[in-house]
Amino acid sequence: MEQATAYDVFVEDVEHITQSNSFDLSFLYSPETYHIEVLAMGDNVRYTNSGWSQYTFVAEEILESGYDEQGYYFTLCEDGQSYEVSRGRSDLTGEITIPSYFCGLPVTHIASWGFTSSNVMDGNKSYPNTTAINFPSHLQEIGICAFRSYISIKELVFPDSVTALGMSAFEGCVSLNTVKLPKDIIRIERDCFYSCSLTDLQLPDGVQYIGMYAFSYGNPEHVSIAVWNTAEMTYKKVVLPASVKYFYDAFNCPNVEEIEYLGDVKNLTNVEPSYLNNTSWWQSQPDGFVYLNDMLIGYKGEFPQNTSLTISSDRTTVLAGNAFYGIEDITGITIESGIQLNAKALGGIPDLNYVNFPSGITYIPEYFLSGCTSLEEIEIPSTVTVIGSGAFSGCSALKKVIIPYGVQEINSYTFAHCSSLEEIEIPSSVKTLGNGVFYGCSSLKKISIPSGITELPQSLFFECVSLESVNLSSGLVSIGNEAFYRCYALVSITIPDGVQIIGAAAFTDTHGLKEIIIPASVKEFGYGMFRTSFLNFVPEGLEYEKNINIFYEGTAEEWEELNVDMQYLDQGPERTITVYTYSGEVPQGEGNFWHYAEDGITPVIW
Repeated sequence: MEQATAYDVFVEDVEHITQSNSFDLSFLYSPETYHIEVLAMGDNVRYTNSGWSQYTFVAEEILESGYDEQGYYFTLCEDGQSYEVSRGRSDLTGEITIPSYFCGLPVTHIASWGFTSSNVMDGNKSYPNTTAINFPSHLQEIGICAFRSYISIKELVFPDSVTALGMSAFEGCVSLNTVKLPKDIIRIERDCFYSCSLTDLQLPDGVQYIGMYAFSYGNPEHVSIAVWNTAEMTYKKVVLPASVKYFYDAFNCPNVEEIEYLGDVKNLTNVEPSYLNNTSWWQSQPDGFVYLNDMLIGYKGEFPQNTSLTISSDRTTVLAGNAFYGIEDITGITIESGIQLNAKALGGIPDLNYVNFPSGITYIPEYFLSGCTSLEEIEIPSTVTVIGSGAFSGCSALKKVIIPYGVQEINSYTFAHCSSLEEIEIPSSVKTLGNGVFYGCSSLKKISIPSGITELPQSLFFECVSLESVNLSSGLVSIGNEAFYRCYALVSITIPDGVQIIGAAAFTDTHGLKEIIIPASVKEFGYGMFRTSFLNFVPEGLEYEKNINIFYEGTAEEWEELNVDMQYLDQGPERTITVYTYSGEVPQGEGNFWHYAEDGITPVIW
């Protein structure tokens, strides 16, 4: 009833009270007949309570999938209590109303590509001629590219129950100028309204994530679908609610004149608002440091040559991602204590030769100094416990790194392509190494892995072509795929007792490898462990070793039990692998045997 403020409902003598002017029976999904009694409640001012009404409700059979009479296609969601909808064979001409129920259950999801033809492309004249969309009343999520290139839609009003709008969901809706976003929205994915023509933008409280290009429009040079180039975002003001935690190049439109964030910038994660530099707001800023609240997001103008820069905590609480990415003529940076750091903030600065981190930090963000090609030395603060992925990758001049005791985690590709790094000490406090930490460190010659490391990750020393000496920890359990791929200079290596798995291609293209000691604890060998892929990659001055000796610490019987197919190990062209099994005393029978020399380290063939 229109005037009701609540309902008192008995379903099979079980009472339900709702504080709204509607009551949803979709929870009755078992196909049977239900006896219902209803009392509509008034506000006792203008309207009084109604009398009790009685009726029966017949729940439909629940189908896994099917069409309704309009041709819409429905698929039962994983929860078994709601449906996802797509266009099916329905008519999309003019104003469409997507059903709110199927088989008595609410429609909560619109399928990815659910209402969009995948062949919409430049020159295709068969764009949908839908002029308006009425969404299901219980809708929660709209999938990827669901309504892409609906070029005649001018306005969208979402039910407040929607929490997520998928990537490119309304991309290329070039006539769309008005959007009423749902009250409960949490995520707006990248490109969601890309190349639309919004005249106003109201972001509701509660939204947390706004993806790249979500409210931007296309550059004709980069947009392949010609009709999208007719779009123009003309909204002028962006007010970001305090709930927003992430936005990345979402509002990079020339007409944006004002940007305001209502929250604490310390709550923003991985923010890179330097991508606002295409807006009128950015252009209106004076030369110098550019701030959003007290977050330093970049620098406008050019630095004098050989600038040493201090970022003061008096004005700055957060240094945004990409804040100084690629800026020339900065030779040194000191960051005062208390400033929060973000990914890529100082990446790609070609002249940078020193950086002083803020005291007290515990985390160095991802790619923080990536690509600083003049940086030769780094001292990591003693308070740091985690180094983010790629933090120093591509620092091709880096020769000295001091990692303090206390660091526990060094993430993927942290020192990748640090081609001048010859030696580095990993403290015993480190418990985790990510994939490819030393990927492409072409000058690295020796390294020790501390005892706290149990897994040698994938591609850890990939293309460390000068690596000659590796001391592996006694606590290792596994060696990852391609761990020593193209370590040309590696001549010998001892796998410690306790290792159970050696991954695929672990020693591929180790052209100089002559001997490897393998413990009896190993139970699994990966495919192509000694594969040779390209002989023409053998560096000048290094001779391709044609014989590899495997010194197995177990007995001949134990090796036989492993049933290793030597072709499976794929030794490569003109290469021979000989397996020697351990015998502490002079062997009496036939076979290939070895023992340790008096030093307890060097293998000796009997």
